[in-house]
Amino acid sequence: MRLAVRSGAGARLVALLTLLTGLLVVGAGALVAPPAGAQQVPQLTDEINDEAGLLTGREDEVRAALAELRDQVHLFVLTTDTTAATPVTSFVQEVASENSLGGDDALLLVAIDDRSYALWVADGLRGVSDTDIDRINTSVVEPLLAEGDFAGAAIAAGQALADAQAGQTGTPADDDPAPTDPTPAPTTGPGGATGGQVPWLLVIPIAAFVLFAAASRLTERQGRRRSSEERDRRLGELARSANARLLACDEAVREATTELAFAEARFHADDVAPLRAALDTARDALHDAFELRQRLDDEVLETPLEREQLLQRIVEHTERIDGVLAAEYARLDDLRELEQEAPRLLDDLEADIRDARTRREAAGPLHERLAARSATARDATRGNLTEADKRLAAAAAAVDAGQAALTGNETSTAARAVREAQGALAAAQQLLLAVEHAASELDEAERELDTALRAAAGALDEATAAATDTRVPTPAPARAPSAGRARGGAGTPPPPPPPSAPALVAEARRLLEHARAARDDDPLRAYEQARGAESAAVQAVALAHAAVERRERETTAARAALRTATAVYDRAADYLAVRRQGVGREARTRIQEAERHLDRARALLDTDPATAADEAREAERLAAEAYRLASRDFDSYDQYRGPFGRGPYGGGGGPTIVIGGFPIPLGGSRRGGGGFGGSVWGSPGGRSTGGVFGGGRGFGGGFGGGGRSMGGGFGGGGRAGGGRF
Repeated sequence: MRLAVRSGAGARLVALLTLLTGLLVVGAGALVAPPAGAQQVPQLTDEINDEAGLLTGREDEVRAALAELRDQVHLFVLTTDTTAATPVTSFVQEVASENSLGGDDALLLVAIDDRSYALWVADGLRGVSDTDIDRINTSVVEPLLAEGDFAGAAIAAGQALADAQAGQTGTPADDDPAPTDPTPAPTTGPGGATGGQVPWLLVIPIAAFVLFAAASRLTERQGRRRSSEERDRRLGELARSANARLLACDEAVREATTELAFAEARFHADDVAPLRAALDTARDALHDAFELRQRLDDEVLETPLEREQLLQRIVEHTERIDGVLAAEYARLDDLRELEQEAPRLLDDLEADIRDARTRREAAGPLHERLAARSATARDATRGNLTEADKRLAAAAAAVDAGQAALTGNETSTAARAVREAQGALAAAQQLLLAVEHAASELDEAERELDTALRAAAGALDEATAAATDTRVPTPAPARAPSAGRARGGAGTPPPPPPPSAPALVAEARRLLEHARAARDDDPLRAYEQARGAESAAVQAVALAHAAVERRERETTAARAALRTATAVYDRAADYLAVRRQGVGREARTRIQEAERHLDRARALLDTDPATAADEAREAERLAAEAYRLASRDFDSYDQYRGPFGRGPYGGGGGPTIVIGGFPIPLGGSRRGGGGFGGSVWGSPGGRSTGGVFGGGRGFGGGFGGGGRSMGGGFGGGGRAGGGRF
């Protein structure tokens, strides 16, 4: 839409709109500008910007070579570590835009960690075509970068660009016609006709587009910057930690080697063997860690992710070294402490052995009583006293050997004797303790047996009543194992079925009968069986009550589902009953299936309410589907019957779909017809491809020069190509 105004008002309006556009552009630039202190797109302070240090020692050579070519092309060189998540061709466009490159400028960017590069060429270098850029990249720049000759790649790129520019024929790089001077719009005096066509309505969408693009670009750039900064910070901390731990472990292994020599001279070989094995493990881990560190230091460059993984593996190796050495140092400390405490410990052991022998004498009558009163207790402690005598004798012999070693100032031998005596004495004490516990349990059984039998009988009566309650559902039969499992296949064996209340009642009854039979001959076993019978009966009662409550909940849910399904079925069946002439096969099938599931739900309601609820829900679904299909069929049948056959617009066969209440034939019609022509938004009639809004050359460009690719800011346009090396 265009607006005609008088010359005076038009001039003022044009000035106002120009000012508004300028303010919007400046505001967009402010949005794009990164905040203070944040990492920015590199600023080109010179022709050579070697941030990654790839041109060290050859900067002057590159500078001199490019200076000789400046009449044809002004090439800038930028080396950096990485472009992070930004594609290298997009990043080089950003650098060119931020640094206002244009005219006869060009920019070669090399990201060493990413092993990628890009060559940007301003549109002012019209002698350099897109084909030339691709050729220079693949044939000139990339081979030299792959060989590590970064300076040579920069020099060769400049020379190739200069050669291409020198061969310019005067024809622009693209096929756009040369611009012509704009013809001034006619103006009239006051009261005259059109004074100037002002497309003021275009300013608002253009400004909104600029602001949105600027904000999106700022958000994306800040996200990449934060991600890059966080990754660099994390890698730096990890590298410092890994290096420090690696050096500390190297010193720890050297100290452990010295410690091993001292330990071998002082302790028995069997005592030192674990330390030697731990030291071998630590050396292997240290060797692997230094090998990983060498991979990080060699000339082969890793990606940030690979560096992080290698550093993490170094940390894991050092943690392993610390763990194995620390455990052995603790054991050596115990050995040294044992040597120092050997005299006192040997004296304490002599007293402990005397106490154990006293307990052994008292355990004799206890064991005889156990053997006479309870076969269960007798079997559990058979041989305990004989074995305890052997262990006490071994402990006494070790104490005597330790005392003799102290007399000869052999502290290491005395320490070993202490450990042997402690082990033998502990085993003897455990054997005697088992006899004492068995005697205590027998006393409790004889005292509490009658009470336990009465409690078990009462619990069994309650469990029997609960299990025979008619409301308790009958447990489902156990499912037979699969053929593969029955043949002993590789499959996991099925878990045992959960216990049922009747099964637990039977188990409680069996245990109670055995307890009553054994009360005189083996009161300990009878007591254990009575307690087991009571436990099984209590569990049976709990299961029976839970089953009744679950059955009641399932029955309530099934009745509700059945009521709902019946209502839905009745509505659908009534609808079909009076409209059968217009209802098709699918709806009739659904209603029949709904009736079948509904009948099954009613039959299972009292015996299996859970399955009945499932059947009712399926019947409801099928009935609702039948109603929907019947409505669709009858609407099509009733509303679109024309006087000439199917459809109000003529006969013809073929399938039909209904959209928005209108039938649309999918096949051909004998009476012709056709559609509505072309697309509302696309091309008129015929075949068309693309989106809803048609194809075409969409809105592009920007406020920069006429580049061949979108991107950049508000500077000159340019073309870029690149790849990996």
